[in-house]
Amino acid sequence: MIRYIFRCNILIIMILCIIPFHASAQKLTLQQAIGEAIARNPNLMKANHAIKAIKAEKWTTILPENPEVFTEYEGIPRGKKSFSGYGGRKIGISQELEFPLMYFYRGKYNDLEKTSATAEYFIFRNEVVCDVSKSFYRVLMLKEQMELYEEVVELTKSIYSKAQVKVDVGESTSYETMKVRIDLAEAENRLLQVTKDCEFALYELKLLLGRRKEDTIEIQGDFMFTPVPVNLDSLKRAAMQLHPLLREALTQVNQKKLEKKMVWLGLMPNIKVSYFQQNIREITPEEAWGSEIGLSLPVWGFLKNRGRVRAASHNLQAAGWQVETEKRNVLLNVEEAANRLEIAQNRALKYREDILSEVEELVRIAERSYEEGEMGYLEVTEALRTLQRTKAGYYESIYEYLSADADLEKAIGVSLDRELLKSIEEEK
Repeated sequence: MIRYIFRCNILIIMILCIIPFHASAQKLTLQQAIGEAIARNPNLMKANHAIKAIKAEKWTTILPENPEVFTEYEGIPRGKKSFSGYGGRKIGISQELEFPLMYFYRGKYNDLEKTSATAEYFIFRNEVVCDVSKSFYRVLMLKEQMELYEEVVELTKSIYSKAQVKVDVGESTSYETMKVRIDLAEAENRLLQVTKDCEFALYELKLLLGRRKEDTIEIQGDFMFTPVPVNLDSLKRAAMQLHPLLREALTQVNQKKLEKKMVWLGLMPNIKVSYFQQNIREITPEEAWGSEIGLSLPVWGFLKNRGRVRAASHNLQAAGWQVETEKRNVLLNVEEAANRLEIAQNRALKYREDILSEVEELVRIAERSYEEGEMGYLEVTEALRTLQRTKAGYYESIYEYLSADADLEKAIGVSLDRELLKSIEEEK
């Protein structure tokens, strides 16, 4: 009985191995895609480890150099009878210390390095969010265009069958069916092109997410937009306050200020402290204790550090001008992205409110008139092409709007939170 059960289990396992396993496509929203990309992006992982490395060096920067242990032994040649028993031994430890304020400055410099690395991390993060958002929206746009061209192909096929009927009953010539076949081939070619573009865009998105090409995912999202007012002044103020590129540049200024202070502090003398145990035979048989304090006089420090002080001053000025450069770049990027957003919004609204409903009605009228013999195929073809151009243009305008919105968030440096912008506006 046990042998029979064992054989049945083996048979079931073999059947399960033979039957192909079809994994269902994983549904993925935009926020899930962004979270997945942030968790797997190599630049972000590198930046994160750079931050951890700076944190790990904290104690290295604020602690002094290792102490020194020393020993000394003194003796008199045996030929000297009066001092034949003389001998000395000294064992101790010494520690050299810089001016105490230097260790505080080094710890503060380490904190500034961590702040700068964190700002660089958020710069990379904003780029990842922007790239994933635009790639995600592009897949949605191409899926909409695929549905559009599938609809055009089906409409063309329907007209082709009707044209054949007309030719069979003698109401039309074969020229019309040939024309329909040509238009059908063009529509199928456009559908194939958009399908391949969609596959490539999906593969690009998978790479951004750190996935393999063979992974199956199903993009979920509404390909639509909600028009919002754009206050350029509040956007620029938000960018000036929040953009990580400016925070990094300002941190560089603080670092250069601290470097200049540390150069001046290098003119202060170092302190060397020693503590030792001493034993002199015949004179003091008991062990004695002693200490030493020494100062290194910066006699040549003013001459040696003069170039360093000048270099630190120039580096500080250069960092200040770099802040001004970054401010101008940020303002220009915000202006450009806001203009693109406004243009795309107006274009999409024009399509949605004025053109789409009219062109769909135009196609219905043309198709019905063709069936009733009131209109020729050329008019129907023109109506279909108008529908195709209009809807394709509408989908492209939505993508341009969503893409400009992603670029605007990247230009500001943070997510485009309307409540945050409102609070910044109120602080004005």
